[in-house]
Amino acid sequence: MVKHFSHRHELELCPTMPQTVHEDDEALICSVCEYELDLHQSGEAVSVIYQCSKSSNSKCHFYLHDLCFQLPREILHNSHPKHPLLLSLPPYQNDNENNSGEFTCNACGESGTCFSFQCPKCKFNLHVQCATLPQTPSRRQHHQHPLTLLFSVPNSYNVQQKMTTICDLCKGSISQGCWLYYCKECDYCTHLHCSIAEADDHHHE
Repeated sequence: MVKHFSHRHELELCPTMPQTVHEDDEALICSVCEYELDLHQSGEAVSVIYQCSKSSNSKCHFYLHDLCFQLPREILHNSHPKHPLLLSLPPYQNDNENNSGEFTCNACGESGTCFSFQCPKCKFNLHVQCATLPQTPSRRQHHQHPLTLLFSVPNSYNVQQKMTTICDLCKGSISQGCWLYYCKECDYCTHLHCSIAEADDHHHE
């Protein structure tokens, strides 16, 4: 049995997919990242799952990927050098200005209701997935040069594109202030999720 700071019950290692599925047979979701739990992919074990030790005799459906269980409580991130970021439950639940428990990620611009790395002083939030993005995607088919993670659109690109930044993979716009992957040599950029999804697809081929 092990403990996780966010949950009141002890957790146990689950060697197989939990049997205590929801009544509507929906996929089981990790309580930290809100990604689907999956012990097997293509017949091979890909992850370890922790579940609440009370899940078999209660409605406490709390599950964690092994990687999410091992996340540090505090990180230093180059995107926010002034303060450390804290692994936290959905932020600002006690804030009168925002009590929905929802946040907007400063990296991708999308909302979230799961755990985040946050700076309470600055109300700076990152999805767990965004906070742990690689500086350079490991696999690329779409571009011949290495891409670099940037925390804002380069000034040179803004001048050339008249403040409209287009993802060279999906051709959609990249919101102002969002992070991107960039090749300085070619002035080539992509959404975060476009480069990561492409790398994952190539990895599983």
